[in-house]
Amino acid sequence: MLKLIDKTLPTKAQDRLQKLQSKVNAKTTFKERTKKVSDLWEDKTETDIDKETFSTIKTTLTTMCVGVGLCNYCEQNEASDIEHILPKSLFPEEAFVWENYLLACKHCNTTYKSDKIDIFNPAQSHQTERVERGTEPPAKEIAFIHLRKENPLDFLELDLDDCRFYPKAKPNTREFAKAVCTLDILQLDERDTLVRYRESAFKDFANRFEEIVRVGKAQSFEEIEAITKAKPALDKTLPFVDSREKLLEQLKKDFKEQEHPTVWLEMIQQKAKLSLSLQKLFDENPVLLLELTP
Repeated sequence: MLKLIDKTLPTKAQDRLQKLQSKVNAKTTFKERTKKVSDLWEDKTETDIDKETFSTIKTTLTTMCVGVGLCNYCEQNEASDIEHILPKSLFPEEAFVWENYLLACKHCNTTYKSDKIDIFNPAQSHQTERVERGTEPPAKEIAFIHLRKENPLDFLELDLDDCRFYPKAKPNTREFAKAVCTLDILQLDERDTLVRYRESAFKDFANRFEEIVRVGKAQSFEEIEAITKAKPALDKTLPFVDSREKLLEQLKKDFKEQEHPTVWLEMIQQKAKLSLSLQKLFDENPVLLLELTP
């Protein structure tokens, strides 16, 4: 997981969210507020103004995804759902707050995250508890990495040997607790397919980086075709240098759209753990490395 690069929601959509939230906040009890949230969320596409608002929200969130159309939790599936980081059923005061939204796949949103959340209780401690569904949280500080506000890699490190995440902090700290609770809710290390695809992504990133380096040094159409196995096809209607640059742009675009961008960022940050040949490629191509960094 990566911290999302924030975008400003257009004023019209932001104003509508605030009006919807004010309707929730006007209710007196937790039960009344959650009921109002449920009703408003269920009807969020019933009027033209709300349909436009949530279309704008989804479009803006799409531009913030860690990869093109990628779920911001698993970094693999299609980001299709507007996800509440603080669940709307437990934190009605955050139901229509722009900073509480990100895009997630249906699998992460409904099967794993859903309305599960851990909180620090007592406040300021490192002790956590899972909030029971349908109950008002006894404390408000969540023990879950907030991708709109926090960098997950401050809390987690991806082991490049087994492609699983591990807490960076020591046990009995708030940072450790937040990392553990996030991994537990999202099951990022327990889903075997995710681990396998991270392993594949590691190999693909290494191979694609080498391919881009070699294409950039190539001196003929034939040499490039041998490197890329003619995929994607070269535009031989252009002069060689122009054709090579056009291909390089496509290869870089494809590279940056690959699944599991966290794997690539961790490869950069943990360069010393890579093979000597890959370390050498990194050292010899700092500009390219910077260009491809998430």
